[in-house]
Amino acid sequence: MARARNEADTVRGMVISDARRKAGWVVLSEKERLIGNVLDEARARLVSMTNMKRYTLELEKTIVDAGTALGGGKLEVMLNERPTG
Repeated sequence: MARARNEADTVRGMVISDARRKAGWVVLSEKERLIGNVLDEARARLVSMTNMKRYTLELEKTIVDAGTALGGGKLEVMLNERPTG
């Protein structure tokens, strides 16, 4: 009887461990999906901004703010040559 309980406890532990592992993967997968959605939305907004007259000014401000947030120093920014606004 004790042996059967030990085996049942072992199996139960393995099942619980497997369920936790699978739940972790589900959570990570959902986080990845949400991050992808946010990046897609950000990309779409940036593309729509290129048609605005203030695009260049906003882009410059964003670059300066990002450089400051990163601690300053030398910064190289590469942009395409497509005309804006």
